[in-house]
Order: sequence, then C-alpha cells, then structure tokens
Amino acid sequence: MITSYQIRTMENQEEVLILFLSREEEFSSEWFQKLKSNTIDEFIQKHHIFWNGTKVFLVVGGITLAVLNYHPPKKSAVSYLPDNLLAPLIAEQILEEEEQGSIEQEEVTFQDTKEESKNEEDSKGNSSSSTNSSKPNTTKPNKPPQSSSSNNSNSNSNNSTPPSSSVETPSEKPSPPEVDTTYYVTVYRRNGQVVKLAMEDYLIGVVAAEMPASFHIEALKVQSIIARTYALKTINSGKKLTDTTSTQSYIDTNQMKNKWGSSYSTYYQKIQNAVRSTENIVVTYQGSLIDAVYHSTSNGKTEDSENVWGNAFPYLKSVDSSWDKSASTYLRSTTISKAKFLTTFALSEEDYSVEILSRNRSGRVTSVRVGNQTYSATTFRTKLSLRSTDFDIELQEENVIITTRGYGHGVGVSQYGANGMAKEGYSASQIIKHYYSGVQLTNQQIK
Repeated sequence: MITSYQIRTMENQEEVLILFLSREEEFSSEWFQKLKSNTIDEFIQKHHIFWNGTKVFLVVGGITLAVLNYHPPKKSAVSYLPDNLLAPLIAEQILEEEEQGSIEQEEVTFQDTKEESKNEEDSKGNSSSSTNSSKPNTTKPNKPPQSSSSNNSNSNSNNSTPPSSSVETPSEKPSPPEVDTTYYVTVYRRNGQVVKLAMEDYLIGVVAAEMPASFHIEALKVQSIIARTYALKTINSGKKLTDTTSTQSYIDTNQMKNKWGSSYSTYYQKIQNAVRSTENIVVTYQGSLIDAVYHSTSNGKTEDSENVWGNAFPYLKSVDSSWDKSASTYLRSTTISKAKFLTTFALSEEDYSVEILSRNRSGRVTSVRVGNQTYSATTFRTKLSLRSTDFDIELQEENVIITTRGYGHGVGVSQYGANGMAKEGYSASQIIKHYYSGVQLTNQQIK
C-alpha cells in the first residue's frame, strides 16, 4: 500500500512527511478509513519516522491525493484538496542545503563488552525481539501551557485599590520547549528518492548492508563506529551520502526483511544494539576525523593507502591481518576465455602473453605486462573485474585462470579480519586501533 516515504522542508521551514502509495491500489472510502486508522501509524512506527511538523501528504503517481493533520495517538483529521488544487510533488527536485552542526569533542574510554553473538544458523526463527524498541530518544517541542485569562475578581467587590498595588494571581510560567538534538543525514538513493534519516537509524541500514549480521557483536560495533566516522567525514567534505559503494551502501527495513527472512527481528535487534552501544563514537587522528575506509577481506595484510590512491595517510598503513586467511572470501579462482582476454586488452593471437612484473611489501601485484603493454595492477584488476590485486595468472590454450587472494582494495579495516579478531576476544576499540595506526576513539556530541 505505502511503498516509500520522504521528508521535505517547505518554504515556511515546516517539515512534511510524504507517503508514496502504490499505483495499483483501488481507492475507496473503506480503503481510506483503514489507511487513516491503522496503516499510517504502523508505517511510521515500523520505519521510525520523525519530522518537525504534523502534515502528511498522500501521493500516488506524482499527484497529491490528500493531506492529513497527523497527531498521534489521536486520530488524524483529513482535508481533501479540491480537484483544481491537486498538484504533483516532484521528489527529484528537492534540494538539500543542510547547515553543518558544530561539534564538541570529548576523549572517551570505550566500554568494551564480552557479548558473543549467535551464528546465523542458530538465530533462525528466534524473532521475539520487537523493532518498536528501536525508536530513537527523540522529543518534539512541547506546546507551552496556556496561562489563565481569568482575573479572579469578585464582581460584587467595592475594592477600588489602584492597579499598581493589586495582588496578582500567581501563574505558572511556560516551560521552555524541549529541543530535538537528533542529528539527521540526507541519503540520495539509487532509485531517485531523497530520504532524511536520524544518524543512528541510517547507520543501522549501513551496517546491515555492509557487514554480515551473523558476525560477532564486537565486529558489528567496529562497523558502526567506522561507518559513523565515514559519514560525518563525507558530509563535512561537502559530499552527498548515497546508498551505493560510491560512499557507503545502505538498505531500508524492507530490504533487510528480504535479505534476512525469518531472522529479521533477531538481526535487526543485534545491529541496533551495536549501533546504539557506540553512539557518538568516532575515530580521530590528532583531533580530526579520519578517512575511515574499509574492505571485505585482505590477503593476510592490509595495504598502504598510497599504493591504491597515491595519497599517504599516517593511519592507513599496512598491518597484519592473518585472520582473513581462514575466511570464506579469501581465495577465489576466475576463468576468463582467451577470446575475452584478447578483446579486453586489444591483443592479437601473437601477443597472447602475460607476466607479473612486481609486487609490493604486502604481496599485492603492482605492475603487469600484457602483450607489449604494461599496466598497473589496479588497472588490470578493473579491466577484468578481479576481487583484489593479489593474484596469480595461468595462461591456458583457451582460457586464462586467475587466482585472487582477498576481496577489496585492502586499505583500512578488514571486515573479515575484524570478525576473526572479535572471535579471539579482541574488543571493538582494540580492533580499530589495530587497523588504523595511532588513532583515538572520540565522543563527538553533534549539535
């Protein structure tokens, strides 16, 4: 019924919630009563939606069907728009100009836990946790209490005391409105939607997309901290967050349900705990947010950043990650037909040859000769869509066999390495400080 949502700021600075309805719905008064009384409440609670306003727009096919004044838990009052005022809401044209918040930094000692996660098989069907507990501790401004308009005067009194000496009836001063301190981020999704999410809710979607939920809880905490750091660094750099690997992957609750099936409640609760137990924790180097890059699996050692991007960072240096060698993602063999190989590198039959020319100290290839041309390992990897730059090549009569070790660029935190360390009893803070050299964990109160 409701396929997606969006929060938009109007010209008067009021935020409105836009609910997009399925084009396949058959609209009727019975359908609308059900939508008004049940479906909207359920959708808002399920997706943990918060916005600074009361209006809900129901949109189908780009047309505003109705506008609701939403005041939970009371029933919503609906105001229909006349036919001549129905207007399209073009979501793609929303421009987000968020004002950067100030940040207060405070050194913290990260509280490590020894909680061990259940593996994926054991958690199947154990879905007793309620996702309603994931609702952020967010408060909307309270309306100040109305002061009494009564003068408390007796109409039969002959008291003519001048106003300056009259006794005033004590009145309660309005309490100041509570301020919503939630930090929101804007995510530009690959389907064209632009969504505004509380940072912690966004991080749940990132961790769910970027790391297997069956991983150890300490590894999930690592992913939560570095994903938060990466997001803030991206925003502070003036870049947009997407839901793809161009920044960080992100999935919503519907995608989580499709991914996890009957384990949805268990895994959602587990990731939510990892995110909230590390709330506001980020990784810094000499007081500044780091480029918190990460990858799936190393070849047994992580990579120096300059070997991948040309820029050297003191905290992105090669370190041991031997835990990766036992990961299921460590070793892969890829078969490429000779014809495809020749076409990819514009080779003739006579030039059908390949040779690895050099490797760096982490064991990854740095240069490859193909025919009469020399390529960097990153270019060679990109052309053939290889999993990493640590590879061996075998030329056969009709095929090229390439064996890769590791998965990803190899810089920063190895996710499978982090899980291996967590299983051995390392805490999230210890894991992060192993993969990022000389960093600190900092509590940043974002305003």
